[in-house]
Amino acid sequence: MIKRGFMTTIALLLVLLLLGFGAPLEAHGLATSSLQITASVPVVQTITVIEPVVATFNYPWSGSEQGQALVLRGIGSILVKSNSNWTLTIGVLQGCGFDVFIRPAENRWSQWVPLTDSTAVYQGTAGSRLSSWDMKIETRRDGNYERGEQMIPFVFTISHR
Repeated sequence: MIKRGFMTTIALLLVLLLLGFGAPLEAHGLATSSLQITASVPVVQTITVIEPVVATFNYPWSGSEQGQALVLRGIGSILVKSNSNWTLTIGVLQGCGFDVFIRPAENRWSQWVPLTDSTAVYQGTAGSRLSSWDMKIETRRDGNYERGEQMIPFVFTISHR
């Protein structure tokens, strides 16, 4: 009985071999294709004023008549959010009468940048950044200043680079 089942299996294998299962198989590569997708993401940038950036001081300050500058540290706070690299342009309103210099408060070693008209003073990368400013105020030789409280407001503009 085992011999008959074994013989049947052998006969079936021989028939299959004769029908072509013993012939070499030929493999073909799968078809390849590619799809190119281009997406355009618009630049989104915001400036949020957390604390107004305004220099408020009394004139004359100690040392102003000897030509010493007034340095104010950590003035204001703004939050910049952007999905691209950006440049922040800072300006003072016309007619303040003082020479004004600015630098980021986070970096005491950075150079003072004079604000004449609008000056690009700060660059950043995509993401969020909270910043405040150190300010240096100097009198001009030809300046005619009123005694008392002085206020210098600042204007910020952001652009992508």
